[in-house]
Formats: sequence, structure tokens, C-alpha cells
Amino acid sequence: MNFKIFALMLLSVFLLVSLVSAVDVYPAEISGNSPTLNTGDSFDVKFKINNSDITKNVTNIAVSYTDSQTAQFLQLTSAKLGSTAYPVITSTITSDENALVYSAALTNVKVLNGSLSDLITLTFRAGGQAPVGVSTKNIIINAKHEDGTSVSIESVRLTPTINPNPSLSITKIKDLSRTQNGTINITNSGNIRLSNIVLSSAGNFGVSLSQSGVFSLNPGESRNVEVTASDLSTLKFGINSATISAVANNNVGAQYSFSIAESFCRSGTIGSNLSLRDVAIRSDGEDDAIWKPLDTITVKVEVENLASDNIGSIYVDLGLFDSNGKNVAKDLNFISKDDENVKLGSINDGESKKTIFEFKAPADIKEGNYRLAVKAYSKESGLGEDKLCIDNAGDLSNTIYEVIRIEKQDAAGKFIAFDKIETSPSELICGDKGVLSFDVLNIGTEDQDRIKVMLLNKELGISMFEEIKNGLDMGDSQAMSFSFGVPATASNKTYNLELSAEYDYNDGTYREISEDLFTVPLKVICLSKASSITGRAALITASLESDATAGKQMAINSKISNVGANSASFIIGAKNYESWATLDSISERVFTLAPGESKTLVIILSVNKDASGEKSFVIEALADGKSETREVAVNIAGESASSLSSYFKNNYLIWIIGAVNLLLIILIIFVAIRVSRR
Repeated sequence: MNFKIFALMLLSVFLLVSLVSAVDVYPAEISGNSPTLNTGDSFDVKFKINNSDITKNVTNIAVSYTDSQTAQFLQLTSAKLGSTAYPVITSTITSDENALVYSAALTNVKVLNGSLSDLITLTFRAGGQAPVGVSTKNIIINAKHEDGTSVSIESVRLTPTINPNPSLSITKIKDLSRTQNGTINITNSGNIRLSNIVLSSAGNFGVSLSQSGVFSLNPGESRNVEVTASDLSTLKFGINSATISAVANNNVGAQYSFSIAESFCRSGTIGSNLSLRDVAIRSDGEDDAIWKPLDTITVKVEVENLASDNIGSIYVDLGLFDSNGKNVAKDLNFISKDDENVKLGSINDGESKKTIFEFKAPADIKEGNYRLAVKAYSKESGLGEDKLCIDNAGDLSNTIYEVIRIEKQDAAGKFIAFDKIETSPSELICGDKGVLSFDVLNIGTEDQDRIKVMLLNKELGISMFEEIKNGLDMGDSQAMSFSFGVPATASNKTYNLELSAEYDYNDGTYREISEDLFTVPLKVICLSKASSITGRAALITASLESDATAGKQMAINSKISNVGANSASFIIGAKNYESWATLDSISERVFTLAPGESKTLVIILSVNKDASGEKSFVIEALADGKSETREVAVNIAGESASSLSSYFKNNYLIWIIGAVNLLLIILIIFVAIRVSRR
């Protein structure tokens, strides 16, 4: 080899070595600086500072990283030296570069001469719009010698590979209401261009959009779209939603939903002079918000007048809306009020009034979610529901309604229940017969093939049963009745009749009995306790007020007069009709009369279909241990004959007048003929 060339090579190597050796402080053991990641991912870059200078220590290391303010390619989120964390400071460059600078000062750090620092860990996060592919970024490192002179350290190069991340986002700019258009912002929040973006809507009401055609968005680009509500007449009670969807050609999409509340007040909450101060919902079941058939529910409502004047003619309405938005409050079995509407009347300024709705959950009500609501409004002249109505309260789970869940009875011993229980007559005289009518309901979660219903009262000697042999499916009901008698030896008091049921029938055996006994109070009045007549208790008169027709009801008016010297309490009964009729009712059985005072009452008997001819029964009055009776005779005839006889009997005066008129007409005709012949 030529000596000159060799010498030149040696010189070059020497110069290169000299140059390298001149860099005394530099990053070493670099790792994690070339990751492949998706937007949103984080990664750690790790390295050490190598101080090869054998004469000087290095201190106050600082790291910094510059990124685009708009794209947010890589965000420095944390910095550590060893196990010690240092805060990351973000600052903005207000130049044309429009950039962010992330920096961390690793203060109070000393790298001794000829040694390596502890491990430096920098955590980066890829921004949502970091560009696809490989990019090169630098981590700038600065330090100082102990004498204060700066040390420039070569950068750590970052070469991350970013995967594609198509993404759309929708945010609200302005809310949508009945009277206001809404505005949404649609943004390409990914890192690739999105084209053929299409907008659509669906929900409980229609909307129109200011953007009708397809469009494209570059990464970070956005577009505002105005939203107008339509078809508000179809809104259902409660929260109604319309969802706007944006979908690009790669099936990337986003959604945003607007909600409009349909108020219980027909024109929405209007006016500020009324307040639903308190709304309390209670159930006698296990949960106030979960109702089961025949649970008793109370809803207490307090309405306050916030005005400076009195407000009159205030009403409170109760609503129960099913999943279809239908108000089913009329189907509730109200106890305390006639229906779901209550008149509170006038409320003085600054005062309040309360009302209570009490009802039973119907046995046949469908399972599902319901919404219970109340509203208060005024019908006072000059106002009306369209001018003053309030239906929101903080006591309600959704401000304008309470979510209610209707479920079937899941306790096996409570599958069978009784409802619409009535005793006729409501009070019985010793020796009388009565009828207990009721509905049997399957409120459980299973069909029943056969049911045994029992009526029991040991004191009255009542022990009877009837079977529903065809069974009852879930939610079905069947009307039943028991006819029973009260012994003549019974006492004056209220007895409790007990209804119960056996079910879950299998191979001749009932395997379940109802856990709850349905108790029916029965008041018994005993005329037989009266002594023999020692003086007149009363004067009794009676008259037939309707036809006595086989197979039909007849009414008898009876006048009871106190003929004694003192006020007396009277008990009225009827007897000796059992062979030809049944007693339906006595309009008033117990009352008090002053001396000389009278009371007229109505006795209703149902005549047997096979009854005919002369019949009688006895009206009995008991007062102060004295018994007075009056036998009443009736003639049971066919319907036409009875009607004619009755008409004639009750209208004899008309017949007499008619006969006299007929005679007068004949006389006039006779006289006229005689005169004409002359």
C-alpha cells in the first residue's frame, strides 16, 4: 500500500477518534424510541446520561419536546429520573409554528464524572390526530457543569409508527327545544381523511338538518349543523329522544341524542305561582317503586301557592303512563277518591294544601315500566291549565315523573287473591241469609289448573267451599259467590268472614294454600233478643210501590213511626218471605226517632220465578226491647195481569174521571140529536 495513502487513513482515524472523544456527555442505553402504536396509546422512552468527562460533574438535566398544537402528535405526559417523578410543564409557541413545548427540569441531579445517570423515563401519548406512518421527532436534552457552563447533549431521536385511526365525533353547540333549534359540531377526530359522510336521524320525533348532502372532512376539520325539531304532536309523555348519526364511507360513525320532555301539563309547565312542594309515594308492598297486583298505593301531594294573591279552583291530577305513553290512571282501583282528579279549591297566598290519592294496583295490570306523574293547575276565571300548571317536583326521580315497575306476584303462597268483595245485604238480621260475592284472581307467575276457594267463620258455623275446576291462567279472574245464613242465636256484633284458597293442584292434591287470609267484616243485628210485646214500639205502615211480578224485583215503602213518649233507636228487619222471595236490601236498618217522628224506608225483594198467588211477609221493628210487626200481603201475578191490576189499583181516580167524561160526551150527543130533529 502506498505510504501516503496509509498515512492519510491513519490521520483520518485519529481525527475521528479525537472528534468522538470530544463529546464527553451523551445519552446512552436508549430504548423504546421506535414504537408502533395506535392513536391514544402511550409508550416509554428510556435512556441514561453518560458523563465520560473525568474532570467535571454534570447537574440540572432538562428535557424538552416540541409538538404541533393542532395535531397533538405526541404529548409528553410524565418524566422520571429513577423512581423520582418531575412535573411536566406545557408552554405555547406563539409563532407561525403554532406549537406546544413540553419540558421537565430534573433538578438537584448530579452525574459524577466518568459515570452514568440513573434511568430517565419519559412517557409519551399519541394524539388522536397523529399522522399515519413513520415520523421523526427529537427529544432535546440540556445540562450544566457544576461551574455553571452549559452542556449541549445530542438529541434522542423518536421514530414512532402511527397506525390509521379513522374517527368521527359529534358535540353539542346549542340545545334543542320546542322553541329553539339546536346546533351540533361534527369533527374528524381521527388521523385520516373521511369522505362521503352522511347524516341521518331517528327517534320519537322527527328532525330536519341544515346539512343535507354528503361531505368530507380532513383530520381535525369540523362542520356545524343546525337541527330543527318536527312532528312534536307525536310526543309521548316523558323523555322523548331523537338521535342524529354521522357515518363515513369506511363505516366510521358517531351519534348524538337530543331530548325533549313531554309534560303532564298539556301546554308544558307554565306560570310560577304554584309549586308541588311535596310528592310522596308509598306502597304496602316490599318496594315503593315496585308494585304488584292488589298492592295498596298512597300518593301524598302538597301544593303551595307562591303568589301574593289567593288562587282559586285548584285541581290535582294523577297520571300513570305505560311504555306506549298511554295514561292508564283510570284503570286504578281508587279507594280514597272517586278518580284520578281531585279538587283542592282555593289556596291563600303563601299557604299550601295537601291531598292523598289511595288506590290498588289492578290485578290485571300488565307487567312493565310505568311513569307516575302529578300536576296542579287552576280553573279559576282568567287562568286555566294553559296559563297556570305545574308538574315537576324534586321528589320525583325524573323531575316530572317517578319510574314505577309493575311485576307479577312471585311468592308462591300469594298467587291467588280476592277483589271486589261485597256482602249483600251489608248488615244481616239473626236468622237472615246473605250473599258474599267476590272475584278470584291469579296474580302469580304460573297458570293454575284448579283452585279451591273456602269461606269460614266458626262462630256462625260457616264452613263451605267451591272449586274452580277449569282453573285460572296468569292474570285471569272469575266471579264467585257464597250464600250463607246467620243463626237465630247469633249475637249483636261484627263477625269476620275469612276467604282463603288452595291451588297448585296435582293428582288430586292442592300443594299450596294462600298465605294471606282475606277478612270480610259482617255486622249482625239480632231482633230475636227482643222481649214479648209489653207496649207498642212503633206504628208500621206499608205500601207496594211496584208490580209484584214473578222473577222480578218489587219495592215496598214502609213508614216507621215512634208512638212512644221517648226517643228510641229502631232496628228494622224482614222475615217470612224465604219461600217465595229473597231480600235484596232495606234502605235503612238502624236509626233513631224522636217521639212522634217518622221514617220512610224502602224494602226490595226479588220474587222467585215460580212464585204466584197471594203471598205475605213480615216487617219487624225493634226498639227498647219491644218488638212491633206488620204483615204485608202481596199478589204475585203474571207480568201483564199484574201490570194492568196495578195500574187500575193505583189510578182509580183517572178511571172515574174518564168514565164521567164518557157519560158527558154521550149526553151531549143525545141532546144534539134531539135539537136537530126539532
